[in-house]
Amino acid sequence: MKNYLVLIFLLLSFFGLNGQNYSKKELRYKPVNLEEAVLQLTKILPDTTQQKILLMTESEFVTGSHFGLGMWIRNNWIYWGKKQLSKYFESIGIFHADDKSGIILTCYYRQLRNQEWGVEEQVKLYQSYWKAAQEQK
Repeated sequence: MKNYLVLIFLLLSFFGLNGQNYSKKELRYKPVNLEEAVLQLTKILPDTTQQKILLMTESEFVTGSHFGLGMWIRNNWIYWGKKQLSKYFESIGIFHADDKSGIILTCYYRQLRNQEWGVEEQVKLYQSYWKAAQEQK
């Protein structure tokens, strides 16, 4: 229950209900690679939200953010516009939008914890999943 409350707080604070104002330029910026995406999240998410994220496990944050922050990432950075971020992910073998946002969320969480991002391992994990799913068909 505590984790759900933290996730609700995360969503509310992310969408500006905490009084923090972002310029339209900051919110419209479309990162072109993973490093820029993590940096942009660091810029637009308030310190208080980042502290709440650090109270969660990686799994709680990534799965709990899928339909909130993850959806915002997919809608604003992956699906629409020039899709440079999507092209970046496709160049490293990641094609599904949920996988792209999952890697961004995981790397953001690990950045907050000063951990290695482990991008290659994440890519292999998603590729293995899709290979197994394809073999079952």
